[in-house]
Amino acid sequence: MLKVVGIDIDNTLAPYESYKTISAPYLGVVPFLKALCTEGYTVCIWSCRPEYQIQAWIKKYALKPYIKYVNDSPLFSDGRKKSFHYYIGDDCLHTREGAGFDSVLNFLSKKGKFPEDSSYDPDFASESPTIMYRGTGERYLREFEGKWQDLWVPNNKNYCLLTICSHAKPYGKSYIHMSIRKWMYESGLFDLFQFGHISSAGIIPTESGDEYPFNSYDWDSSHISSNVRSMLRDKIKQDMAEWISDHVSEYLHTFIYLRENGSTLAAVREVLNDMDYDRISIVAVPELQKPLPYAWRPDPDDCLADGNNLDKLMSAIRTQR
Repeated sequence: MLKVVGIDIDNTLAPYESYKTISAPYLGVVPFLKALCTEGYTVCIWSCRPEYQIQAWIKKYALKPYIKYVNDSPLFSDGRKKSFHYYIGDDCLHTREGAGFDSVLNFLSKKGKFPEDSSYDPDFASESPTIMYRGTGERYLREFEGKWQDLWVPNNKNYCLLTICSHAKPYGKSYIHMSIRKWMYESGLFDLFQFGHISSAGIIPTESGDEYPFNSYDWDSSHISSNVRSMLRDKIKQDMAEWISDHVSEYLHTFIYLRENGSTLAAVREVLNDMDYDRISIVAVPELQKPLPYAWRPDPDDCLADGNNLDKLMSAIRTQR
């Protein structure tokens, strides 16, 4: 079974001193990387450093036997973000300046739980979350407060389509959103619409999906505790109500395209029940009975890319035009 880990360099495998050079690895790096390989992990470097600099560092310190990819991954990704089963970095899993490698290996051997002394956001869940979902909680969401409102600028389109966000960033690179946009282009509708994404990070215009911090968040709702799920739902309700109040009158009609039985749809319905707007249509579609054959990590929102469901969206648009 393929197991892939992505690892940062600066303050993770080596202390940061200058952008011009990469410092010597921490003392525990070689046995740490060797242990990862022994455990069957494919080791990838994932860093903002240029590849030539990383490759020179790998060669200089004889790390090539342990590192298989540089700023890449063998796992499928439909966006600029590469996919890893685990990501290790100074902001994600603190290696305490090289002293925490044993705790990382201990974590990986237990397949999913932080050691008790590791820091994580207690707002996230009742127990320690897995690495890639660390940081989701009240403190994390404060990073987005007041930001999306400045980004949403109407672009003189007659209609607006709001749908889900995505793991891939920018959103337009995800399979789901590429499929929606391709279908709308082929239907002659693409140029009539402004596109946006409903997320607990805000109501985000597609064109801003590659801007920080909206290009750097993600989590799996299956790992969220009930109180955090409620908090995220309230955040969506608050942002959706604000968007409707400020922007819905700028379009002839707004279409909201979401999965049935999803928490995002439930939040949107609550807002619309309270505000009673007739210039908004909800198009709710069922989940797929079988996951997509090429999806390494099935997403219930894959149903939004299904042809039959897209036809349902088309029918709703034709009714309002």
